[in-house]
Amino acid sequence: MRNKTQIATAALSAALSLSVQADLSGTFKTIALDGNLDDWSNPADVLYDGAEIGVGTPANSTYEVVYLANDVSYLYIGLDTAGTGGGSISNTWTRNIYLDMDMDAGTGFNAGWMGHGYDHLVQYGASGTSYSVYEFIGATQADWSWNFLGLVSYAYSNDVAEIAVPLSNLGAVAGDPFVMELNVSGSNVTTETWAHSDEASAETYFSAVFSSDYPAIVVDGSLGEWNNPGDVLYNDSEILDGSPTNSSYENVYVANDASKLYLGLDTKGAGGGSITNTWTRNVYLDTDLDGGTGFNGGWMGHGYDRLIQYGAGGGAYSVYEFTGATQTNWTWNFLGEITYSYSNDVVEMSVPLTSLGLAPGDSVVVELNVSGTGVSTETWASEFESGAKTYVLLDNGTLVPIGTIALAGPVSGGQAMVLSWNSDAGQSYTVEYKNSLPTDPAWLAYTNIVSPASGGIAVTTTVSQAATFYRVVSP
Repeated sequence: MRNKTQIATAALSAALSLSVQADLSGTFKTIALDGNLDDWSNPADVLYDGAEIGVGTPANSTYEVVYLANDVSYLYIGLDTAGTGGGSISNTWTRNIYLDMDMDAGTGFNAGWMGHGYDHLVQYGASGTSYSVYEFIGATQADWSWNFLGLVSYAYSNDVAEIAVPLSNLGAVAGDPFVMELNVSGSNVTTETWAHSDEASAETYFSAVFSSDYPAIVVDGSLGEWNNPGDVLYNDSEILDGSPTNSSYENVYVANDASKLYLGLDTKGAGGGSITNTWTRNVYLDTDLDGGTGFNGGWMGHGYDRLIQYGAGGGAYSVYEFTGATQTNWTWNFLGEITYSYSNDVVEMSVPLTSLGLAPGDSVVVELNVSGTGVSTETWASEFESGAKTYVLLDNGTLVPIGTIALAGPVSGGQAMVLSWNSDAGQSYTVEYKNSLPTDPAWLAYTNIVSPASGGIAVTTTVSQAATFYRVVSP
């Protein structure tokens, strides 16, 4: 289940609306700092690939790929270094990450020749002594310094470094754009690597805000609206190829909205999508996540409560429920037909969530099999049924908009003032503040609170400045 995020601000009473621009749009997600790239999406999270990066010497000071993502609190940076040991924090060189957060080339560090003005710097490496974030201060390029703001979280392996930088240290919120450039320097680096290799062409990252919108899948026999790889539950390497080839899958896509589960089957070979083939495409669903209930064939690792069938010469495009006390005394109870469409090599299906006993936010194990006349080797996904994957249904939710922040009470120094806004029961909120929007680098936390009931929530603060700006963030 995905988190639901909202931001509202007030300076007396105002609301902030955030949007994500086009171009290099970011992905809103939380990255596990574990020194591997499993939770990065290639190419969706790639800011710089190898073709854009100036090759440095030694080889392991150079990057193969640079990844970016963010959530409401952190900017995540994934560095896929070249050569052996490039990810280590103990290398003698320093990995410099320059950030133009205000998108103003006239402010920040430019060394007298750069095309951008970098107001923040993240450093990683330097024999383990540099894993920090800094802010540029100073009037000119000849009169400046880097002001230490805090340490960054990181993890590394042989050739991977992952870094999490608090957005608050960067004076940013999710939705802000910025320019990012990388450089590696220090002892033993005879040729410095740069990404983008031509600094004037350094690329812009448009950080993402959470969107709880459901995908708009059109069941039309094409995969144009599926998000590859975001909607891929099984890819080619995870699927056991069957015979004939067009009974097998290249990719299996899964998505949902408030009322339907959508399946996209990208078949191999010509004619694989046709409803008239003699074989049957079986989709097994463990909807209660209980291996002890449902169909298991006497050998499966899961218990499948629902079965979706498509094909069999046009006679099977239905959803069934497992009924029976044991594996030797059972039947598939017909629940209804499904909506489908096909083309030469694509099958799309939509199944009502009510027929599956599922709702947004639930989880379901999905396994696929192709069988029937003419199938000499059955295809399975996952290839090993015990490794069948779980799909978590997207939950759009019904989060109450925060709206504007109402201010009530005296506004003279040292006296109490009440902030109030719309709230959901059980939802967490953080009140943050700044005394100056243009000069204060970060929003500071005033208090965290969980709403006891829906409708409204209030926090009392004390006025101590000539001007104070507030915002509420959830979660």
